[in-house]
Amino acid sequence: MHKEFTVATFISNIFDMDVKIAYLSFKGRSDMKDVVDMFSKDVGPITFQLLDYTNYSKYYLVHRGLKKIDPENFRNLSALIREEVGLKVEDVLVIVTPRDLITPYPVERSFKNWLSYYDENNIVIRSSGYHEVTEGRPYLGVAHQVIENIFQNLGGINLAQIGHTDGIHLGRESCINDFSEELNDVKGKMWSGRICAKCLAKAKENIDNATLQQIRSILRRISNRLNDNYEINCTPEELKIEVTLERDPRKVKARPRCLVTIGGRKINFGRGDELRTVRYVFYLINHNLPIGKYDFIGDGVYNDAAEKYKLLYDKIQGSVTSKTLGDYIDNLPKLHDRISNRILNEVQNEYIGNLYSLKSLKTNKTDTCYIVNVEPDNIDIPDELMEFRVG
Repeated sequence: MHKEFTVATFISNIFDMDVKIAYLSFKGRSDMKDVVDMFSKDVGPITFQLLDYTNYSKYYLVHRGLKKIDPENFRNLSALIREEVGLKVEDVLVIVTPRDLITPYPVERSFKNWLSYYDENNIVIRSSGYHEVTEGRPYLGVAHQVIENIFQNLGGINLAQIGHTDGIHLGRESCINDFSEELNDVKGKMWSGRICAKCLAKAKENIDNATLQQIRSILRRISNRLNDNYEINCTPEELKIEVTLERDPRKVKARPRCLVTIGGRKINFGRGDELRTVRYVFYLINHNLPIGKYDFIGDGVYNDAAEKYKLLYDKIQGSVTSKTLGDYIDNLPKLHDRISNRILNEVQNEYIGNLYSLKSLKTNKTDTCYIVNVEPDNIDIPDELMEFRVG
């Protein structure tokens, strides 16, 4: 049902590899940015870059006219992107698309939903279909597809010869090289983060040690995030979370700039930095209190949540419109996931990043609340912000 397919040409065995990602889906670009940021935490010979785009580029317009991605238009699209962006021959191009993928080769088995395949140093990955197997963290499914294709390509695995190669598993080994037909098989290898002993030995024949270690580190990181499995190993300094207000003495009436640091590291919330800062700081001010949609609409436990949020917003950002507030309230899960992903990627210690992410909490049958749990000794917030704590 789900399988990555390959052709008989492979990325050359190089020590440094630049992977350029062309994200062509209409939604989810922030998730792809989270993938690249996560990859960048594991330093090694492979570097990842999300390409800038414009809706008026030639390749974007060509892609928009495609109903499905088959081997021929995949090659044409890859060539067009490489020419327009100016990629080097040795650069690896990853195309992430919402289109259905057509297998490059006829095979005896029937697979309805293809996730990815590659042709030389071009990889195509479907952007959807991962929500269920990742239990609501689809960016990790895309991340696994990128690493899986790079690993199999570098390892010289030819999945065109299904049943005639020892490079893949037709059974369930919970290994990156499982030929996964069923959804649970796909989930098994993603969550395991495993390269079995046989496949690891085979990989060492073709892949240098530094590259292999980077791939294994990324697989472990994906697995740990899926399993919420983090090593509890941190110092008191790393546990410290601090909110500060910076003021320009030359601009007495200007709003202060609000900064969040965790373990001494300033958190960069990325695109939409100001909005995400306000949202996260609101929950930091209200640490250890579960606040959800019902609270914001005045039908929960903390019915002053919207009022306090608007006052905080006005203090550090500006007047909030009813639409902006309404959009936030209606999209709490998605927007809070993005904040949590940024924190995970910004903080080097993943246990700390997970600890201080926004956790969902069911308070009754219908309302999901969100909370940041922090020990009082580990958080430092200016007194002037504590007036925005709900009552």
